[in-house]
Amino acid sequence: MATVSYGLKITEAYHIFDKTIKIYRNAVHYISDISIRHYNELKSLESITGDDGKVIISAQQRRQQKMERLIHSTANNDAIYKRFDKEFYKFPSYLRRDAINTAIGLILSYRSQLQKWEDGGRHGRRPGNRIPLSHNAVLLQK
Repeated sequence: MATVSYGLKITEAYHIFDKTIKIYRNAVHYISDISIRHYNELKSLESITGDDGKVIISAQQRRQQKMERLIHSTANNDAIYKRFDKEFYKFPSYLRRDAINTAIGLILSYRSQLQKWEDGGRHGRRPGNRIPLSHNAVLLQK
């Protein structure tokens, strides 16, 4: 039996996603603040490889797991930053993990650009202290 899939274009109902996008952006912002505090720990995590040299757990996956343990309580884990579970109650795990990866990626990228600029003799324009999350939202502000 063949699988049929098709896409629908949403033309005039974008407003239905506004609340979800706002909540997601707030989650990324909250997680990025924690990512900044734990930057050195997150940066130092490396991939775990097997005896054959194949990657078992990637560095990004280990960072995601570390951050998830910091912000999300479970039966076996008591989160350090409990506010996430209170503010984002019933936040789906797939969105939480995506927000974690987005926040970590933004922070690691920004800090890497800043380090390259400093190592390069501070020539050219300094990487901004504002990391754009989208065309109309700014993640970091001074």
